[in-house]
Amino acid sequence: MSTIRLVSTAFLAAVMVSAPSLAQVVLRSSVLPNSRAATIGQTVTVFSSMLNSGDSELTNCSVALAGTDPYTFAYRRTDATNTPVGTADTPFNIPANSSQSLVLSFTPTAAAAGDEVQLTYACDGNVTAPVTPGVNTVFLTASATATPDIVPILATPTADGVLRFETQGQVRAMSAAAINIGEAGDIDVSATAPFLPNSVRLQVCETNPANGTCLAPRSASVRVNFAQNETRTFAIFADAADNAGIPNLPAVSRLYLVFNGVVATPDGVDGASGIFPATPPVFGATSSAAIAPGPSGDEFLGVYRGIFNGEPSVLFVHGFNQLIMAGEGALVDGFSSGAGFPSNGNYQATTTGIADGEYLPRVGVGTTRATYQSRSFIRGNYTHIDGTPVYDFQAVWDPNSLNPIYPDDIPQGSWDVRYQGASIGTVTVDAGGNIDGSMTWPVADGAASETCDVQGLTGGGGRAGFNLGTFIVNADGCGPSFYFHGTYEDRGAQRVLTGYAVKQGSRNGTLDLFRVELLRQ
Repeated sequence: MSTIRLVSTAFLAAVMVSAPSLAQVVLRSSVLPNSRAATIGQTVTVFSSMLNSGDSELTNCSVALAGTDPYTFAYRRTDATNTPVGTADTPFNIPANSSQSLVLSFTPTAAAAGDEVQLTYACDGNVTAPVTPGVNTVFLTASATATPDIVPILATPTADGVLRFETQGQVRAMSAAAINIGEAGDIDVSATAPFLPNSVRLQVCETNPANGTCLAPRSASVRVNFAQNETRTFAIFADAADNAGIPNLPAVSRLYLVFNGVVATPDGVDGASGIFPATPPVFGATSSAAIAPGPSGDEFLGVYRGIFNGEPSVLFVHGFNQLIMAGEGALVDGFSSGAGFPSNGNYQATTTGIADGEYLPRVGVGTTRATYQSRSFIRGNYTHIDGTPVYDFQAVWDPNSLNPIYPDDIPQGSWDVRYQGASIGTVTVDAGGNIDGSMTWPVADGAASETCDVQGLTGGGGRAGFNLGTFIVNADGCGPSFYFHGTYEDRGAQRVLTGYAVKQGSRNGTLDLFRVELLRQ
């Protein structure tokens, strides 16, 4: 178990010294492993590290549950050998430029489906560590009956918690060992990259612990029957795309090894809806950061996937340099930045619209500032003219941005419109770009979902959209009006438009951004 703590500390140090930043963050934190599975009344633990990167000592530091999850919680300091020291739940100091290792304990008081449990890492002076899903949160599952509980350890070739690619399109590998300290069970082992679905292809295999060779050809997932107290070893192979880089942003440029109770989705979590899904059940997980060089170029527009105010989110950079970012499928704050001025890796917009769980252009005035790198990342913040609130974001460029819907594209044909995997209607587009059909929109403006006859235009329609193109669907007097910004891809012989509907004129409680797919029939 000591390796887990050492990897956690090494990763935390890598975050501090390498990630680009626009604001000074003194306190950061991390945990490993990323997930545990427990039964009611059973205590499970993870290791944590808190790092003070400031020049002054932090005092009266502590850790607490941030929400109302059904767990009793405790923390305790550990020494260099992972041995707990001192008494539980006792605040501590962290000297300047130093870290403190901890063991965190969770005891479920009721059954709970898999959930990303957030923690508050805080010290005197209102110093807190930012919430980073999949880094300093813990994905916990609590069951009434015993389940498998897999504790994995992941090792990268450089032994610093970062998988490094020297060239574009390179395949790199890392190794893992895992022990099942819970009940025996069938487990599907897979690797995922929630914010890098089109930037890296991941495969796994079980290995011979004596020499590290694969026992069978590598694949998207491998099923094993994991006996109680049994240890198994695995290899993870990562094939980086040659048309995009993986930036040095450890919070979002991460690869996860996941142990699921049933068949795992080969490509992991879709988009930015979360780090781990609640179904199939997650019985264990660990992760590493990744870095890969990208090609030169000036691609700044497109879709970016990352974290916005501690929530998995999607960012769009539009053809007239507008930024829109919000949580996908979740009621979190979002913002829409007006015409910006990208130049030499920097972006600034002086007129900005903000919203509270909705999309409302031009509602606030402030400043959006960001740094970016072509085909790689964008990171920045929005500050209102009065100095508050502040929205922080960091996201990775999706190489599918090279396949946008342009203004002169006419997606002629009949399309099945899908939301959250279910059909919500069918639209037909003729050679002139006219739309006809019927859809049942998700709940909008606080009203129930509504089935509407729809009509609209393809292309710009007087408004620039994604990469100067948008697929506009207007409902005349029925339901909302949406702008559909997205990309296309061919899945076998089927053309698929994948994008995000941005609701204009929303009200409180309305989804402002949600993912939809159009499948050509």
